[in-house]
Amino acid sequence: MLKKGQRPHPAALAALVLIRHVAIASLNSSQAAAPHPATEDRSSLENLDRWLALALECTIEGNDAPVSLKGWLDRARGPDDRDAPDSLLDQVNSFQTVILELAERGLDEALTWVVEEFKSFVAWSEDDELTISSQPQPLLRSSPLGLFVRRNYLTLSRMDLDELQDWWISFERWIDGEKRGKRRALEEHDSSPQFGYSRARARQDYHQARELVRAFPNSTTDLDRTSQEALLHLALLEYEDEGYGASRQALDEATRIARMVGDVSCLAACRSLARRLDSVAPNPRRLHEDTRPSESGSKAGTETQSPHDLLWDVEKQREVGDQALPTLFPPLYAAHAHYRRALFPHPPPAPKPGEVDAVDRKDKALKGEMPDPEWDAKWHAAAAGIWQTIGITPLAQVHEELALEAVDPVYPAWDIRLSILARQARRLAALNQHDEALQVLLGAVDAREKRIDMGRREVRVWRELVVETEMDRARRRCDNIGMKRLSTFLSGDHAVQRMRIPFSVDVESETEAVYTLLTRSATAHHLADLRLDEPSRLAALIAISQLRVKAAGHPAALDAERSLSELESAWTALLALDQGGGDSVDGGQVQEGELLTRAREAKAKLEITACSAQDGLLPPIIATLDAVTQNYERLSLPELAARNYSFLAALCDHLYAGLEPNDPSTTSLSASVMSDVSESDERALRAEEAAHWRSQADEYDGRCDAVLSGLCSDGTAPPGEAGTLARFGRIKQVVDLIVEAVETSIWPYHRLVCGERAHPFRLPVYSQEEADVLLERLREPANTPELRALQEKMRSAVEAHNANESDLKEKIQSLVGQEGSLAPISEPAPDSQSTANLIRELRILSWEWYAEAYPTGGDHALQHFVENMTAQYDSVTKGALPVALESVWYSRFCHHFAAPMPTQARAARLMDAALRTSTDTLPLEEVRRFPGALEATTQVCHARATLNEFLKDAQGTEGAAFANVAYCHLTKIPDFFTGGS
Repeated sequence: MLKKGQRPHPAALAALVLIRHVAIASLNSSQAAAPHPATEDRSSLENLDRWLALALECTIEGNDAPVSLKGWLDRARGPDDRDAPDSLLDQVNSFQTVILELAERGLDEALTWVVEEFKSFVAWSEDDELTISSQPQPLLRSSPLGLFVRRNYLTLSRMDLDELQDWWISFERWIDGEKRGKRRALEEHDSSPQFGYSRARARQDYHQARELVRAFPNSTTDLDRTSQEALLHLALLEYEDEGYGASRQALDEATRIARMVGDVSCLAACRSLARRLDSVAPNPRRLHEDTRPSESGSKAGTETQSPHDLLWDVEKQREVGDQALPTLFPPLYAAHAHYRRALFPHPPPAPKPGEVDAVDRKDKALKGEMPDPEWDAKWHAAAAGIWQTIGITPLAQVHEELALEAVDPVYPAWDIRLSILARQARRLAALNQHDEALQVLLGAVDAREKRIDMGRREVRVWRELVVETEMDRARRRCDNIGMKRLSTFLSGDHAVQRMRIPFSVDVESETEAVYTLLTRSATAHHLADLRLDEPSRLAALIAISQLRVKAAGHPAALDAERSLSELESAWTALLALDQGGGDSVDGGQVQEGELLTRAREAKAKLEITACSAQDGLLPPIIATLDAVTQNYERLSLPELAARNYSFLAALCDHLYAGLEPNDPSTTSLSASVMSDVSESDERALRAEEAAHWRSQADEYDGRCDAVLSGLCSDGTAPPGEAGTLARFGRIKQVVDLIVEAVETSIWPYHRLVCGERAHPFRLPVYSQEEADVLLERLREPANTPELRALQEKMRSAVEAHNANESDLKEKIQSLVGQEGSLAPISEPAPDSQSTANLIRELRILSWEWYAEAYPTGGDHALQHFVENMTAQYDSVTKGALPVALESVWYSRFCHHFAAPMPTQARAARLMDAALRTSTDTLPLEEVRRFPGALEATTQVCHARATLNEFLKDAQGTEGAAFANVAYCHLTKIPDFFTGGS
């Protein structure tokens, strides 16, 4: 019997044909309509018992059914079909005709036949029993045949499109079970375009790849799994040659066909490419067109996306999305789970008897993907960004430390380091610790070993972080002219994220109507509440509490009490947020941040409005406002400090006026005090208190004048516009030096051939490290025939075929400290020049060893610059006429020739990193978007163009003939990193 959840055997359809014949024969009615009257004898009731027994046998055999239609027909005819009656053979032939017609009509017709034909024979449910006209019913629902029909119907109806297609393919193979050779030939022919496409892509032959892609079957009447995949690859090729429009058209068609045939993996690849295409579209789509699916569909979407796509989507939603920030944690952890599952896939269940391709699927499932060395750092950086945006700084700092620990210390991922540096600098700038923020930014790049693999884009982002830190300092000091001047140093690249300035509204603004400010604050509060963005929500709440009172007019005591109640309810969140974002000082005390300072100011002013002119309640409020104003000075917010000092002076004047001797309505002293003192003592106390408030008002006026005149509380000179630009001028000198060092990052390698070796051009001497590597290679036989051939060439070069280890070591050690030649020396020469030729040959063989043992030679090209340059020079100048090696022109040529090599090696290493993060071949433009890749390829293009121009300008000089040969060789060498030759 068919088990629950098990896929029907391909022979089940043949069994249904047999059961249908039994049901029609049992009715014994000539009105039983058959869909194949030419092939079925409806009036014959012969052999009914035989067919009933065979049908019952089919229902209980399960996966032990015959492996082909031929075997099933042979069993139906019997062991000795030559003695079988003609009526039985005719009925078997009719069964074969019906089965073959169903196979020819296709999957949809076969499923329709199952539903329509058995609707009148067996009731699918209890309610359908009354609809069957024939009584008694031909097949009872609880009978073995009825259960078999209903079980197969329910199983087929619950299978998705992929499973149905796989089942139908197995049914077709069951029909053609004896045609294995023909089927294999067809499958090999179908896969040959895919193999040719992969081979053409590996050779970077884009035109041949496009032609092979277009040759894939894409007929709408014969949809194949390769059709949507071919269109997907065509979208990648079209983007390389024709841009966004052609690529998007091919991608939309691939998505349509993938949905039609239910190709889930292709749909996931289409979705991944579509997101990346939309992010670089010339006219980007609106945000509402790229919103997340509903909650029911998001789970299915995360199951089909790759881990890197999920992480990229989390970062995008955090930056520009409108979803609640805590909802980003499920896809964040789903990305981590998908990545781990891809590295260590679960072993598949044991194959069941008769299951097709079970061994192949098992081998495929056990192969995990290559690990991404930067995944953990990327994941922790994304988590830190979410926690920082929510406002929980300690958790953000924990993830930042984990991300920095996971970053490769030798070749760090600068996009991750810059995101963490930006958050750290912005936190310090928010606490008015701009010097400490600059120290963090400059300390990350103050040594050459810290700037390894830092590209032009990364150093530009780093430079703009420094400029934004200084702009924030100028903004706090109300230096608008200095801010405008500093903004000219920022680039217009929208891909560079600007400093996220927290929401703030000038509640005392006289240029905008109060209701306009109130509407803006309420909108910001609502949006922040939806995203659970606590810093923005609390900042908007503080502004609303003050603007509501200002809009109410007089009296506003009720509105002030309402605002006070809202602030008090949010006070716990304010304290938690400020303590999480503050920095500890001496004694463990935590400095108060700007947000909590604004909240204390708003609360104090609301209490003044709510106290209804009770002067006895003002002194503690004045003390609170005094502490708030001093904190504004500490935070370098002079405009707010001056405004509060002026307000405090007015309050003190008010209290002084109420305590004047001629004022009979004073209420400054309490009734209990007045009852205990005499009238003279009362006047003395009142005069003393009035003098105190008078002196306080004068002090606050002096502080306000000092702040407005640009003097700080400690009497130091103000920065102003001149101070801002002067300080930035000093910082800019350091920044420009670092930028220039990164943009001329070839220097660590180019210095090997500069200085005293610049002219005449000479390579470094043969080092001890090179000798040790050569000796190690010649000690043991190599693993591959190619490396063994290189071993023989090295032994022949040093003339050490039969030498023992001590003699070999002595010969190699004698080369240490000797100079090697870049160009071959063919003239009769002393021993020194023959040694230079030997070192040259050994370096060329050494580079061939690296290229053979490590095909992705980005790292080795950076580490072994001399061997790389010697081998490249040999290939480019082969067959060139001799040139004067002591000439200035030749030295300049060697320097130009060395320029592209370090950046080209760096581009190769970035290519390796890009391919490690993808499960499929990436187009060139996609690889160029990886951090540092575009800058590396730009440097390679610039260096090669400069070399070509230098060779073109050599006409009429002493190196003209040499330059012509070198130029011809260079133009024939394809440069993958520049997209051409």
